[in-house]
Amino acid sequence: MNLKTIAFILVAIGIVLIFLATPKIIDSIPFLKGVSPKYIIIPGVILVGIGMIIVMSGSEGKKHSYHHKTKMGEEVPIFHNKEIIGYRITK
Repeated sequence: MNLKTIAFILVAIGIVLIFLATPKIIDSIPFLKGVSPKYIIIPGVILVGIGMIIVMSGSEGKKHSYHHKTKMGEEVPIFHNKEIIGYRITK
């Protein structure tokens, strides 16, 4: 399993925990009757947060890449000082 799939599973579990923390659901499930909703909501929010951080950090590396693959080869930027003035294709 890749990291993004695990992150989405964590988010899903967190959303289910947040849903379970509503008073009507807590009263309908026998083993949750004595549990305070904050003990269910806090781990749910933490799991959603961790999952979102993992998803966002995994896609960040692809955004800032200057190298684009084409059928002819890889596009590499041509710099003049700090500006990109064009691209060339390397094979």
